[in-house]
Amino acid sequence: MEKSASKSEEPSSNVTATSPRLTVSGSPGSTNQLDMYLKLGMYKQAEEVMDEALKAVKWVPWFLLSDSREKGQIVLSRILSARGKFAEATKAIEKSCQKSAATADVALWRSALGCRANIALSTGDKVVARIYYQQAYDSRELPLKNPKSDVEQRVTVNCTINALTGLSEVLRYESPAESAQLLQKAMDLENTLSGPAHFACLSLQSVRAADDQDFEGARQIMLKTGSTGTTESRLLYISARTELLAGNYAESRLLFLEAIALSDDGVRLKARCLRALGEIALLQKDQLRANQYFAKTMSACNSMGLIHPRFLYSLSFAAKFDDAAFPGWKSFYESHYPEK
Repeated sequence: MEKSASKSEEPSSNVTATSPRLTVSGSPGSTNQLDMYLKLGMYKQAEEVMDEALKAVKWVPWFLLSDSREKGQIVLSRILSARGKFAEATKAIEKSCQKSAATADVALWRSALGCRANIALSTGDKVVARIYYQQAYDSRELPLKNPKSDVEQRVTVNCTINALTGLSEVLRYESPAESAQLLQKAMDLENTLSGPAHFACLSLQSVRAADDQDFEGARQIMLKTGSTGTTESRLLYISARTELLAGNYAESRLLFLEAIALSDDGVRLKARCLRALGEIALLQKDQLRANQYFAKTMSACNSMGLIHPRFLYSLSFAAKFDDAAFPGWKSFYESHYPEK
């Protein structure tokens, strides 16, 4: 992916501001407000909005099919998982499934399976994750409640892609060939979609190539994605990660700074970029600057409402950094945020 010719400036001290002004309309439980909080990565506020919406039972989730509490619980589960509150997320899923069997709501059941699998993978239980991902994939042919609904059809496709990529991740080291085949299936299915989701599997393929030290291969894969709209900052992050793993610290730093500049007001991607910039500073023997970046990362974690900084990379986010190879962030938050 080509890099912009202009150099990005250092992120300002307010890059992780905790209280951005929201210029959205609607009631406290409106989709506009919730969408805005999720875009910003402010999960604590999103959880509060979702709780109020579920109490009122008057809100229709933006990507779901009706005004049911059960479907809203799926949204709440994802928010709780993003904060690292996996036990509460599991309870929300259980509530979502209380009526799904009786109403034959296959889309809801499939979404719940995907959430359970992601939580299991996040908590290191690959055996359970594989079971849920496989069930979600096997359910793709079950009849939908509203088969003519475009929303249900898209949910089905996205859940199938999630199941395939999840299975691929679980089997990545146990069965590399099968893992690659599953990812290719997901990519083929992803090609039927449009928008930012279209690049998810290609991005994952690039991340894996970089992890395997095939840096040129990772770069070539990212060239296929181009850069479109809201996806550009995410793609820059992945390219920056590749260059960091390749040891190209100056290039990596510029790309991370560009990703921050293009990420609008979103906190989550900025936080991950700031962490990476801290690691680069450490590698360049600049402890003072590293600590400044890590402090900003910590501030971003607080803005997102994470229950602990270690959940900066929650769920099945693949483009992480190995703490053994890049120990700066873990060392920083353990010294400032000890386990309770």
